[in-house]
Amino acid sequence: MDAGEILWRIALGALLGAAGQGLRLVVGLKKQHDAAVVSGKKWEEWFSWPTLLSSLLIGVGVGALAGILGTIGFLDSTLTKEYFLLIIAAGYAGTDFIEGMMKRRLPAM
Repeated sequence: MDAGEILWRIALGALLGAAGQGLRLVVGLKKQHDAAVVSGKKWEEWFSWPTLLSSLLIGVGVGALAGILGTIGFLDSTLTKEYFLLIIAAGYAGTDFIEGMMKRRLPAM
């Protein structure tokens, strides 16, 4: 496996991690929207672009890390659908874990 292949897999991991986080975002936005409808809040009161973008960036980072680890684990093997689902799941679960730790450990802004 050459350097180009390794970089391609890391970039693929970053993209798939962002996709996993995107799935998580859809679920979170739906929950927030439903709660806002009940409480009568407007979109601007509960939605935050910086939070959305930082969440996606965390998903990209987690996916890239999973891509690195996946490259090490699957050297010289073809990529299967299980590999893709694993990286997407890593983006979903890894971002959830990191954001949960950040909410507990960092002071509220």
